[in-house]
Amino acid sequence: MAPTDAASFNSAARWIDVDSGWFGRLACLEVLSVAERVHLARIALQQQWICDVEDTEAKRAAIESLGLHVATTNLGYLIVSGSPTMTEYFAFRGDVLSLVETGVLYGYPPSAVIAYTGITPSRPPHESWMTPATYFLGGAYSTVQSDRERAAFESQWGQLAKCAPELSRKAEQAFQRWMSEEARQLRQD
Repeated sequence: MAPTDAASFNSAARWIDVDSGWFGRLACLEVLSVAERVHLARIALQQQWICDVEDTEAKRAAIESLGLHVATTNLGYLIVSGSPTMTEYFAFRGDVLSLVETGVLYGYPPSAVIAYTGITPSRPPHESWMTPATYFLGGAYSTVQSDRERAAFESQWGQLAKCAPELSRKAEQAFQRWMSEEARQLRQD
């Protein structure tokens, strides 16, 4: 997990300062997808260090209005962070990041990252695991630690719901629409 106390950062590395108004503005930025807004909220909450946002002029303006930082761009996406120091990190290391390092920066549990790389056994998510937390935050899971990984995502979702209730509600509605579409697809097959 990213450090959450101010003492963890030197003055040049301060994390974005947010309040309930910031989360409210984020929730209303319809130019960003719900998933992008969820991940930007996770950056503000220091649950992840970076996230991807589609690279468009309107989305760049939205990122700037929120006080976030574009660390770099990659394949049509902005790599966004809550710290100007992260932009410097990417300037020097962006082209040599390992898959493990990248996974940790994106906020995945280390055990899931290691499983994703194939170092330890992985397991695909099971449909019974699908919650807003696993839908928006999860990905690969380790065979041995999947219960702990899912619990970490649920805990992070709880923090997001507390700090960004409007965004959490919108994300849960998007998740329900996705679940309904999945069920419809299964009935058609």
